[in-house]
Amino acid sequence: MAATPFQAGETPIPNLYPPRGGSAAERDRQMQVLRKAFRPLTLEEFEARLDGGAGFEPGSCLVTFDDGWIDTYTEALPALRRHGVPALVFLPARYVGTGEMFWQERLGAV
Repeated sequence: MAATPFQAGETPIPNLYPPRGGSAAERDRQMQVLRKAFRPLTLEEFEARLDGGAGFEPGSCLVTFDDGWIDTYTEALPALRRHGVPALVFLPARYVGTGEMFWQERLGAV
């Protein structure tokens, strides 16, 4: 059962994806909106609902970061902790310790 962020007739919440480098106040606002509009799950809660077949409560979500940028640790993590929002970080393990750049960085270096 797939969770959807909005039901028909609901007003969408503000954009949670501003450009990288937003202020601490913007990150706090994002976390406040996230906590108010959704029910962020831990990975364990997500897996239990998925495996248990009970489905997801309305508003359930899994907050993920799909990169290993340092600002996930220095900027996002403090905001997540302040607001009690669980999150999961997918690290690109192939790059750890190699000095190799993501394709986006390689393009910017050209």
